[in-house]
Amino acid sequence: MDDKSTYSSEEWTTIEMVPVAIFYYVAKADGTIDEKEIHSFRSKWRRRAIRGKKVDERYIDMFLREMFNRSAGSSFEEIQDKIKGYSVNQIKTLLVKFRRLIEKLSKEDQKHIKEIVMGLAMGVASASGGFISKVSASESKAIAAIKLMLRA
Repeated sequence: MDDKSTYSSEEWTTIEMVPVAIFYYVAKADGTIDEKEIHSFRSKWRRRAIRGKKVDERYIDMFLREMFNRSAGSSFEEIQDKIKGYSVNQIKTLLVKFRRLIEKLSKEDQKHIKEIVMGLAMGVASASGGFISKVSASESKAIAAIKLMLRA
């Protein structure tokens, strides 16, 4: 499992939607998507996609570059428009499907991918909010639900 052929084109389509699905699920948890959340996510998303830093040639690095480059290849609005049409249950199904897809990888690689995805979720949640706590109770619940769905 050392190349992109591990996944079909349809599976890569699922994988590329995950970053925006995570954004939408967490940001929408408190009822509104805040401009600070959009800005924070876009910044992290683009940085991740264009970083191009090669830690090593392991599959995990290729997988993450591919996931973020594919999602960054479409505009944020294009993917968000697809996700907007999803119900909460459809987003949950997408995340569970993603978890099953990454189960093809080693345990270490799965753990690394889940940490990055959870980091995205935390980044969205902490992008806006109150003075004392930037993460709302509803966003905390959304993050806990993602963690459960991914078995992170």
